[in-house]
Amino acid sequence: MSTVTPGATHHAFTPPGHPVRNVSVAITIVVVLLAAAWAGGLVTPRLSAGVGGAHNVLTGEGTLAPQVHNEALVGFEVHDATIVAEGVTTIDATLGVASLKDQPTVPAGETRPLLIRYEVVGCPDVTPRAEGRIEITSRTALGLTRTLTIPAGHEGPTMLCP
Repeated sequence: MSTVTPGATHHAFTPPGHPVRNVSVAITIVVVLLAAAWAGGLVTPRLSAGVGGAHNVLTGEGTLAPQVHNEALVGFEVHDATIVAEGVTTIDATLGVASLKDQPTVPAGETRPLLIRYEVVGCPDVTPRAEGRIEITSRTALGLTRTLTIPAGHEGPTMLCP
């Protein structure tokens, strides 16, 4: 049971300013913060990659060597890099000298060489230039994951059976 003291004044909190303006300012602040997080690479890594490589026709093994560039304001980790093509098996991948098992980081604004070793296990001729792709999986500082897909055929070598 509540009691009201006679003559007491009850005051309700009323924010200063116009309510519509207050809501507009709050929404604007949230949008600006989200845009900054996105542009800064906190929500999704901002990376690009160009592809080069070599293939040994005698052994059926080769390498693709994308240069991974971080276009964001924060670093990101590289977790996996594979070649997805019929008849091709990824052997291993390194970022610089670090194994991807160690989850190496590409610092903000820097470029790191990614080396993906593969072996052609299916014949006849397997040509990822037309069919294959490279998938690079990375994770942001907030722990969000993104996979960048690069068609191997644009700049990558043709992989032929030994």
